[in-house]
Amino acid sequence: YLAALLDSFFSDGAWLAAFTTAPAAKVNHHAYIGGLLEHTANLVRAVPVLVQNYPQADRDLLLTGVILHDVGKIEEYTWDRFIVPSRADLT
Repeated sequence: YLAALLDSFFSDGAWLAAFTTAPAAKVNHHAYIGGLLEHTANLVRAVPVLVQNYPQADRDLLLTGVILHDVGKIEEYTWDRFIVPSRADLT
């Protein structure tokens, strides 16, 4: 079910294009084009360490969670020229 969930995102070409170019933030960490993908990749690399330290943890669930945890950034920001909230009420 987790693979199917991830596939439902990654098989969508428009979503994938946005995910791979979106910033992860406006100002703080990974605040540049492609920052969301880099931030996500960094967290994916941390999962083996977490599972080693917490062997009772569900590796697949952790991976799915870190991959999708900031998926809303795609809608939260626009990033054509400047990184800005996509809605005025988010400023």
